[in-house]
Amino acid sequence: MNIDLSTIILISAVIFVILAGYFTFFHPKKKQKPISMSVPKNDFSPLRLQAYERLIMLMERITPSELVMRYVGQNGSVSDLQLLLLGAIRAEMEHNYTQQIYVSSEAWNYLTTARNEVSALINRAAMELQPEEPAIALSKKIIELAVAESSSTSMAIKVLKAEAQALLIQK
Repeated sequence: MNIDLSTIILISAVIFVILAGYFTFFHPKKKQKPISMSVPKNDFSPLRLQAYERLIMLMERITPSELVMRYVGQNGSVSDLQLLLLGAIRAEMEHNYTQQIYVSSEAWNYLTTARNEVSALINRAAMELQPEEPAIALSKKIIELAVAESSSTSMAIKVLKAEAQALLIQK
């Protein structure tokens, strides 16, 4: 009797495998629409516009006068404020690095140039002062230097706005 039961189980398993194979490979199926990896161009427009908005906000936030105004009440020394400002710029950039996939290489280059120039301006202002002087002296020096130079952040904003407006016209 054990032989008969094991034979029945074996035959059932073979029939199951045959039926599963038939339904998997040979049974006529409805034609499935292939999955398309291409995404229509306009699907990214809202994301791209949002990226332009965020990057313009980034440029506004690291404009020397705006940056200094956010930290003007800081106590401490010139070197303390210098590190704080450079850290704020780095954090702002790190928060927005992924946005570069939505903007042109030219716009991203303007943006990184602006970031580098603002950082250099802060360092240059700090070098003209003694590290232990009050932080307010650095704030004043940064604004003084920023007024005397052309603003790379405003140029980056112009490029970003132009690209965003071109994107809106394409729609």
